[in-house]
Amino acid sequence: MTNFKKEEIGTMAELGKNYENGKAFLHDLLGLTSCEISVSSMPAGIKLPFNHKHI
Repeated sequence: MTNFKKEEIGTMAELGKNYENGKAFLHDLLGLTSCEISVSSMPAGIKLPFNHKHI
């Protein structure tokens, strides 16, 4: 039994085309139960605020 899983989500350039807003959430793809991982792609020169909140 392994404690990791590998999945292909494409290149960084493909993230913008294949995922909503260029952000891939990997929770379901990797079968995660206790955390969330996401990968984002955005054009050069763009800055977005990082908002994070636990309720």
